[in-house]
Amino acid sequence: MNTAPLRPHELGAVRTHVSAAHLPHRHLLDVQRGAIHYVASEGDAPIGVISAFPVDERGRLSSDHWRIWGLAVAPSHTDRTAAVAALLAATLRALRAHERSSHAPLTLTAPDELSEELTPHGFTLEHTVLKRELPAEPCPADDGYCPRCVRVLDFAQAVRKRPAMYLGAVDARGLAAGLKELVGNVIDLHLAGSATRLSVALDADGWTVSDDGPAFPIRREPGDTSLSLTQVMTAPHFQATRDGRALHTHIDGLSVGGLCALNALSATLTVTMDAPEGRFTQRFGRGRPLSFLKRLGPPMGRGTTLQLRPDPEIFGTARLTADDTRAWLQDVAWLNPGLEVWLQGRRLRGGDGLPDMLKALAGDAPLRGLLLAAGELDGIRVRAAVGWVHPSLSGKSRIFANQGELTEGGTPALGLARGLLGSLAGGRLAVVDVLLTSPRYVGPTRGALSNPAAAEAVAAVVGAALPGFLETHPELVEA
Repeated sequence: MNTAPLRPHELGAVRTHVSAAHLPHRHLLDVQRGAIHYVASEGDAPIGVISAFPVDERGRLSSDHWRIWGLAVAPSHTDRTAAVAALLAATLRALRAHERSSHAPLTLTAPDELSEELTPHGFTLEHTVLKRELPAEPCPADDGYCPRCVRVLDFAQAVRKRPAMYLGAVDARGLAAGLKELVGNVIDLHLAGSATRLSVALDADGWTVSDDGPAFPIRREPGDTSLSLTQVMTAPHFQATRDGRALHTHIDGLSVGGLCALNALSATLTVTMDAPEGRFTQRFGRGRPLSFLKRLGPPMGRGTTLQLRPDPEIFGTARLTADDTRAWLQDVAWLNPGLEVWLQGRRLRGGDGLPDMLKALAGDAPLRGLLLAAGELDGIRVRAAVGWVHPSLSGKSRIFANQGELTEGGTPALGLARGLLGSLAGGRLAVVDVLLTSPRYVGPTRGALSNPAAAEAVAAVVGAALPGFLETHPELVEA
């Protein structure tokens, strides 16, 4: 068996040979600047080819990561294994000759079909990423630190190194923040008029979130700027995805960093979606794609399911409980009465929305009146439910901005007081929800909103509903 560099003009002949063989596992290669191509042959017949590109998982030029694409046209598995071994040996020799930063580990990304055949050659399999350490050169600096020692992390590596920066914690609270990010994406679809159902299921290994909204794009036309599933799951971005809108809800006000951050902190994240083109699935994990997008058959309706298994290297044995999840999912149901919310196969009823949340806030105390207000001012949407209990009971309020609860209120609370004129009886209870494009918060925990326009909007909407309410409830006006 011979191995030799494959010149670009020879690649077409190999493609023709492979196509004629009608092989089930075919990985046709592209010629690009800087790539290394090798072909193995027996006599005059090519039996395999392997190609290495100096790029990382996101397609960026890299000196310490090479993408390996290979195919073998041998008629038997034994010959194919031998061909792959020879191809790999030749490629590794070329990589070492071209290596520009030999202090760094060499990583290869290979198709699933080649993984088992590459591992006997000194590689450690991590899903579809195979790693083999190159001999490290000693650091020339006396203190063991020099510019070569500086390591630039990609997004997934940065998230995994400092996970609490994205989740707030690496215990059950952090897991809850991750789940709320997935639920928030479904709420975005619902607010855009694209989804009517949300289902959450917890098990010992993680959770599954399903919706009936549109799938991620499968095929994109030239000029289409929408993001593919792999882009959404592996790289940070600042544009709308499935909902087509820039405004996003963040339950509890926490911005986790998107699906790519959750992927980085997961052992596996499996996406299954039903699109007009069919039913598709793809697996991710630890910030990387673990498989290619695969078509399973015709669509079975419409919707997307994300099954996430948190990485035990990050979260240890932390788990979510259905009781803790039910409490905040019930808030989701109240804030979105038009959205079916399911937990563990049982529906959480949203009822009349904010009035039902207000009644839960009152507990067993009867309400003496109920003021409802809804409207919009300067692009800020406001909904409010205000009720009164016995004056001896202390009043309570729940304020939400983009469906994240503001524990300290901020400008929406000021607007509520202004809209009620401050002249009504004590024992007031209130639930206020504002939706705005550019929320600004006081402090990193997002406990209070600071947008002055939010105060103006709440005051205007509540104030407009107040006169009609007082005509039917004059007993609530303080003397």
